[in-house]
Amino acid sequence: MSLLTVKQVAERYRVSQHRVLAWIQQRELKAVSVATRPGGSPRWRIRESALEAFEALRSADPPPPPATKRHRNPDVIDFIE
Repeated sequence: MSLLTVKQVAERYRVSQHRVLAWIQQRELKAVSVATRPGGSPRWRIRESALEAFEALRSADPPPPPATKRHRNPDVIDFIE
């Protein structure tokens, strides 16, 4: 079981450490605090399995293209009742 630091994850994904911390706060990326004192500032460590789950969540299929707009036939007259 390999634990990575926030810095290592940031380097791996080429993002800032603040972005990784935001993912942790938004609960998109699971992490474990290894702070030495209860209530102290968290020192986050991320498991490889958490990164795999994060990647699977992020690599979802792209959204379908927007539906094309239907064009009205100019030969048809719409009557409103």
